Amino acid sequence: MIKFEIIILEEAEIDIEDAFSWYEFHQIGLGIAFVKELNKTIKHISMHPNSCEIIMKNIHRALIKKFPFGVYYTFNAEEKIIQILAILHFKRNLNVIKKR
Repeated sequence: MIKFEIIILEEAEIDIEDAFSWYEFHQIGLGIAFVKELNKTIKHISMHPNSCEIIMKNIHRALIKKFPFGVYYTFNAEEKIIQILAILHFKRNLNVIKKR
């Protein structure tokens, strides 16, 4: 199985920090649980980038188990690179991704 290189955009890093802080504020340890599930999702994406639904032109979404968030990404099969554009709550407007 070919593993892809993962590149996380700075905006997506901020998404992660914001979600982590929100969950930790509401329940200590929940932010850590969020990051663990996110890491599992990213690992799955790196092994099977084409397995998640396409939500708009060339942008895939992987669901994070136990949390109402999606990982939005594109990938280049030839270069074996995945670019994570956003980590967003399901209620967020997807126009955010178009800007990234």
